[in-house]
Amino acid sequence: MVITYSRYNDIWKEVLQRLEQRITDQVAFTAFFATTKLHGVEGDTAIVSTPNNFSAQVLNRRFVEDIQTVFNEVTQSDFRITIKDEHDLATTDEAAKTSPTISPFYSNLNPKYTFDNFVVGPSNQEVNMAVISTAMDPGKYFNPLFIYGRSGLGKTHLLHAAGNYIRSKFANLQVLYITSDDFMEEYIRSIKEKGVEVLKDKFRNVDVLLVDDVQFFSSKEKNPSANHISSELLQYTPSTKDNTCMPAEAKAI
Repeated sequence: MVITYSRYNDIWKEVLQRLEQRITDQVAFTAFFATTKLHGVEGDTAIVSTPNNFSAQVLNRRFVEDIQTVFNEVTQSDFRITIKDEHDLATTDEAAKTSPTISPFYSNLNPKYTFDNFVVGPSNQEVNMAVISTAMDPGKYFNPLFIYGRSGLGKTHLLHAAGNYIRSKFANLQVLYITSDDFMEEYIRSIKEKGVEVLKDKFRNVDVLLVDDVQFFSSKEKNPSANHISSELLQYTPSTKDNTCMPAEAKAI
């Protein structure tokens, strides 16, 4: 599961519901779990916030394994859980805003999807080779690269595998995985909040962009402005620069 900021509340609500059934001590659950929040995701680490340092210490000492197990069940991923006092996180976030150093980049990649565990067969052997060659030398072979095929053949797996491989081999490249729905949501929100330039800057800073369900942009019936939005997406990503690539799923393009 891709964890974007807009999904934090829903994901954590489900995690808490499952934890309430798992934790037998309801007094402890009410005291220490009810006020927790999913603060953010950095790579393969999910950060949980608590209202004070004491709560963070208790959860880290007694319940972090339960939280990690349930969180990964809900997200169908393999995240490591870090629990911190929200005041410490606020201080860190504020320092990141004023610091000249580059802030952490959220790739949205699922670390469990790799080339090593991708099942190759007659239906996907050729595309697997194309994606691997693209990931091995970004921007040299296919730029952009579009993947087309029926559901269930492993297109999403390959997108994540390419991103994870590139991140492991090219530490200087910023890799971003996003679905067309999530891009649409960000695009509409940026218009409402008059933050289109912020959105443009975000994609200008991406070296490798992986877009899932890109066929959504070609559906005029679903969204009359799809062509305009897809043009914005392509215009403000560095897909024409050297050392970049844009693997993308296209079921019907």
